[in-house]
Amino acid sequence: MVVFRRKDGRWVARLTRAGKRKDFYGKTRKEATERASAYLRTIGARPLPTPGRLTLEDVFRAFLEATDLRPRTRADYEDVARRHLSQLLRRPLARLETLDVLDAITSVRGKPRTALKVYRLLHRVLGFAVRCGYLADNPTDRVTPPGYRPGRPEAWNPDQVRAFCAALDGHPLRALFLLLLGGGLRWSEVAALRWCDLDLQAGRVHVRRSLHRVRGDWVETAPKTRAGLRSVALPQEVVQALRQHRLRALEVALREGRPWSEEGLVFCSASGTPLHHRRALEALRRVCRRAGVPEVGLHALRHQHASLLFAQGVSLPDVARRLGHASPAVTAAIYAHALAEDRRLAEVLQKTLEGGR
Repeated sequence: MVVFRRKDGRWVARLTRAGKRKDFYGKTRKEATERASAYLRTIGARPLPTPGRLTLEDVFRAFLEATDLRPRTRADYEDVARRHLSQLLRRPLARLETLDVLDAITSVRGKPRTALKVYRLLHRVLGFAVRCGYLADNPTDRVTPPGYRPGRPEAWNPDQVRAFCAALDGHPLRALFLLLLGGGLRWSEVAALRWCDLDLQAGRVHVRRSLHRVRGDWVETAPKTRAGLRSVALPQEVVQALRQHRLRALEVALREGRPWSEEGLVFCSASGTPLHHRRALEALRRVCRRAGVPEVGLHALRHQHASLLFAQGVSLPDVARRLGHASPAVTAAIYAHALAEDRRLAEVLQKTLEGGR
C-alpha cells in the first residue's frame, strides 16, 4: 500500500495487485488508509506495511545482507547495480513501476546477456521486497525476460581432439588442459586442486572446493552444489600427465630449497600463488592455433568432455554425476544439442541395420 497526498489536498491510498492499480481517497491519511484496509479485508488479504522513504537501494542492500550468496555472485550483483541501475536505485520503492523495469532493461538492449542480468537481479531484489511485505506483487513478473541463450562451442571431432592433445606435448600446462578435457572439471575446481585431492594410484581426482578471483582477492568456497562434491575417475593419459607434472614440481621445490606440502596447489605460479585464469586462457588459445583447431575457452573443454561422452553413448545421469550437476535436467538443458546429435546418429545406425537384414 502506498499513501500520498494529492495537489488538491486529498489523500490517496494506492493498492497494486496482479498489475492492476486501485485508489482509495479520503480527506485525511487515516481515512484513505482505512478505506484501503477495509477493501483488503473484504477480499481476505492482509494490509501491507508502507515502504515509507525506503529506496530501491535500501532494499537491495538489505537483500544482500539477508541472502546467502556466493562471494562471486554477490560481487556480480553489485557490479550490475553500479553499472546499470545507479539511477533506478535512488527511486523510492513506493513509486517503482513496471515501466521502470522496462526502462532499465531497454537501456542495455544492445547487450542481451547484460539485459538478462539486469532483469534477474531486479526480479530477485523485488521478490525480496514482496516477501518483506513492502510490495503486493513483483513488477518484473509483468515483464518478459530478455531473450538470451549463450552460444555453445562446436564440439571437436575425434581428429581435432587428437590434434589438440598432440600439440600439448612438452607444454608446461599439458596436465591442466588434459584434466579439463579428460575430467570435465570446472576451471574454478581445477584452480583449487591441492596435491592431497589427487589419488594417482587409483586414477581419481576428488573435487572438494572451488577457487575464484573476486575483486583482486582469491576466494575459496565449497563447490557450487552438493553434487559438486565428487570423485572423478581419470583416463590413464591424464593420470600419466599429472604424475609427470608432480615430478617436475617436486624437482623445482628441491632445487629451490622450498618445503613440499601435500596441501600445496597443483597448478600455481612460480611463487606458489593460484594460477590466473587469464594466463591459462592465453596459453590454451596458443595451443589451439598450433593444433589448427577452433579456439575455445577453458570452460569449453568441459563442454568438449561432455560431448565426447554423449557421442560414445554414455547415459545422461552418468554424465550429470561426472560433471557435478545438481540433476540430469541441468545437463539436458545445457547439452541438448549433443543429445539431439546423439539421437540423430542412433537413427542413422538403425537405418543401416535395417538395410542389412
